[in-house]
Amino acid sequence: MDDDKMNMTRKTSLPVLLQRSLTRLSERLPAQPLDRAILAGGIMTGGLLAWHTLKQRLSATTALTRSSRRKEPASLLSHSMQARLLQQPRQTGVYNLITAIEALVVRIQLIRAAQHELLIQYYIWDDDAIGWLFMHEIRQAALRGVKVSLLLDDNGVPGRLDNLLVNMADLPNVDVRLFNPFRLRHLTRLDFLLNFNRAQRRMHNKALVADRQVAIIGGRNIGDAYFRLNTGHFFSDFDVLLVGQAVPEVMTQFQNFWSDPLSQPVGSAIGKRALWSAAQWQSQFSDRLGKLKTDPYLLAARQLNTLQQLQQDKLPVRWQQARLVADRPTKVSHPSTRIGGWLDGLLSQLKADAPIKQLDIISAYFVPGDEGTAFLIKLAQQGAQIRVLTNSLAAGDVPALHDFYARQRPALLKAGIRLFEFRSDLLSQLDLLHSPVATDGRYGLDKPLVSVLLRSSQLLSQLSKRISVLGWLRLSRKRHDASLHTKIVSWNQQQVFIGSANLDPRSAFVNTELGMIMDNPDTAIYIDRLFNDQMQGAAWEVRLDEKGQIFWTGYQRNLLGRTRARTVHREPDASWTRRITAKLVGLFPVERYM
Repeated sequence: MDDDKMNMTRKTSLPVLLQRSLTRLSERLPAQPLDRAILAGGIMTGGLLAWHTLKQRLSATTALTRSSRRKEPASLLSHSMQARLLQQPRQTGVYNLITAIEALVVRIQLIRAAQHELLIQYYIWDDDAIGWLFMHEIRQAALRGVKVSLLLDDNGVPGRLDNLLVNMADLPNVDVRLFNPFRLRHLTRLDFLLNFNRAQRRMHNKALVADRQVAIIGGRNIGDAYFRLNTGHFFSDFDVLLVGQAVPEVMTQFQNFWSDPLSQPVGSAIGKRALWSAAQWQSQFSDRLGKLKTDPYLLAARQLNTLQQLQQDKLPVRWQQARLVADRPTKVSHPSTRIGGWLDGLLSQLKADAPIKQLDIISAYFVPGDEGTAFLIKLAQQGAQIRVLTNSLAAGDVPALHDFYARQRPALLKAGIRLFEFRSDLLSQLDLLHSPVATDGRYGLDKPLVSVLLRSSQLLSQLSKRISVLGWLRLSRKRHDASLHTKIVSWNQQQVFIGSANLDPRSAFVNTELGMIMDNPDTAIYIDRLFNDQMQGAAWEVRLDEKGQIFWTGYQRNLLGRTRARTVHREPDASWTRRITAKLVGLFPVERYM
């Protein structure tokens, strides 16, 4: 066949070719006209049906091909990181969120970048600028189609947010639930008395998961004080960003709580509230967030690009073995089912890693009790070097708890365990915040603009609380209020536990908690350096004199940067009201519930 005929055949449509074939076939059919017509008609009908089916399949294939050429939504992870996860599916990538400013930024960035799903679980959600800022970001995510599941413990949500929560739940793609809600919403103290065993048990977990790819867990709740926006009080805390194997584990524990009968839809728990119009939404956010646009601290936050670095594979993520240890919600509804939770997981890991040569504990509330004290003393007698950092009486936000810790100090010190108590005064915390350990280049704070804005905004805002104008500038006696809120256990400069749990009876027996046990020498060494290099400026060290009496040593720095050693013989910087409160509460057998 010549080229012209070949091209002609290619251009001929399939139905015409089919008709020609049927015509040739009809020449060989039976001679009877009726038989030929019936057979030819059947063949023609079948051929046309086949052509129609083929045409539909070709159209579907073309549409699929075109859709595959469209740009897929950007992943929260880089291509190389996704490839690594496929090659090593059992590993977890970990990035420490040490500074409050980066912990704030990366949460906001994850909410803004999410395209499919957000799982958000917190104990405290404050009615302040940060609380409303996060609600604004969540609303924006929902309006662009992201499915949001927001789970909050009812004890940590002020009643002033009830209207906001009901209106958030009314948005498309948003589901809000309250864990263990109070039955007497306007008489919560009475509810505590009437239903003490149930009402005192809370969900202390903190977790955020974006698009099933990235998770954040740790000690921070949602509020100004947890991200250093509050000029009157702030918490020193620690979170970790997770990718890889640990993320599905965090999602599973979230689902356990989400589907539990104690997690009730906010509409059922709170009741009906007036729904806001679009203009009212705008007014609510404008009233509360207007000043944040010019806040120096948040201007500094905009300079950080943690999520972008993660997506570009430039973030120094450390890959390691890690596993989640978490309580189940039945710890609240059926307290006898505590076995298998975070504490059992931590203790079993310590036993597996024996001998313990070094143990560093950072716990906002450290109340080891008689059993925990005996456990630590036994480790010390076996050769372990143990150091503990907890809040001083002046720094702790629950002074009533302090006496239950204080009564264990002499025995711990006699066993050679070193105790450090976090200081509440302003200047020591600025030293800790800007220390080389906490703010090296790995965490994005080596940029000059970030450093200048952060230092100037915090220093000026804190000093403004000490300086009053009454004709003359004079220093006020009022100290800045700072507290330790971190929960970390590190041992043998290799293993680390980071999560929401304190080493106290409430975390052990009453509240639900979660945490990660990680083979993380980088973080373990960081904690070791923190104890070695930063305790003089950040904490008092508790000691015993020759008579067995407790005293405290530390360094104090004035506004001119001069330091001097100090030794005190009573709870440093604590007011007489705090001392009396701690002593009075310590007279009652309520250690387990504090």
